[in-house]
Amino acid sequence: MLGLRFSTRWESLIPLITSSNSPHIHHFVLKYVFQLSIHSLWRERNGRRHGESPTPASTLSKLIDKNMRNRLSSLALKGSTAFEGGLRYWFSTHTRN
Repeated sequence: MLGLRFSTRWESLIPLITSSNSPHIHHFVLKYVFQLSIHSLWRERNGRRHGESPTPASTLSKLIDKNMRNRLSSLALKGSTAFEGGLRYWFSTHTRN
């Protein structure tokens, strides 16, 4: 999704999320997956603080992916042209092993 702009540094991520230099759907997907990631980590942290078993990273990743696909599907069903091709773009961001 970020290609050469990939970063794990907070200082680099914020400008990527707040700028709108990319197509609308790309920008929406980046912001939404960032939000899903932060929310998932927050829930995991709260769960651990309240005695729940840790969730494997692979499970968290699958949950984020499923939530992203569900959101893009729901937007596609509304018929908005602004989100056209969202699922296609999301699937194109996945690396193939």
